[in-house]
Amino acid sequence: MNLLNISSAESGLNQIIPFFGEILSPDDNCLSSNTICGLTEGYKIMILSSEARCVVKGGKSKNINGWSVLPIKLKHGYIRGLAFSTKEQRIIYWVVTW
Repeated sequence: MNLLNISSAESGLNQIIPFFGEILSPDDNCLSSNTICGLTEGYKIMILSSEARCVVKGGKSKNINGWSVLPIKLKHGYIRGLAFSTKEQRIIYWVVTW
């Protein structure tokens, strides 16, 4: 399961965004394999907040090591936001912790 993608922004910083193809049902008719987030073209993603720290309850005491594929600064964290399409008149609220 791949819930997150790392996207290189023009500024050179890495930004984690969710991969909606693992979260939403194909019946929702808003999924596409042509975008990094898995949503059809035309969706805008707005990040409301994110932080690179262990936010999983008991995560440090349970020895959660973080994802091996992520850079050290992003081993733990959360990100929340929304994705919206004015054409589809749909808003998707989301949050991911790791």
